[in-house]
Amino acid sequence: MALTPKPQDVLPLDRRTLLALLDASQAIISEPDLDQVLQKVVERAAAVLQAESSSVLLVDPVRNEMVFRAATGPMAEQLVGHRFDADLGIAGQAIRTRRAVRVDDVRQNRNFFDGVDAKTHMQTRSLIAAPLVHLDHVLGVVEVMNCLLYTSPSPRDGI
Repeated sequence: MALTPKPQDVLPLDRRTLLALLDASQAIISEPDLDQVLQKVVERAAAVLQAESSSVLLVDPVRNEMVFRAATGPMAEQLVGHRFDADLGIAGQAIRTRRAVRVDDVRQNRNFFDGVDAKTHMQTRSLIAAPLVHLDHVLGVVEVMNCLLYTSPSPRDGI
């Protein structure tokens, strides 16, 4: 069952963003290697939202964990392969609810999991997390951290 976003939940996109998304789609379609596809996804997501970093976490259903499969940003190499409990964090919330979550101040969100910040010595201030769903099965989540775009207060914060 696919969830259709409500009009108030859809962010308006400018021409530059739409062109970047089209470029990302073309790059993804042309790449046969999954790890390279995921790396392109995070690179394009960070570029489109002018973010400090982004990542793709895939769900390991056997261990009920999320594992970083691709990342951008200063500590990307440290993150790839890192695992944590799939129920934790805003990423866990996006997976449980099957809805994108935008949080402009993670310190004010009860779901924020600071374990990744502790590992990387980074400071997450804002975060957008969107579930990756295929045929009604949640595969993982895409996260974008510390975006320069879309950082004004939102009624969706703290969902």
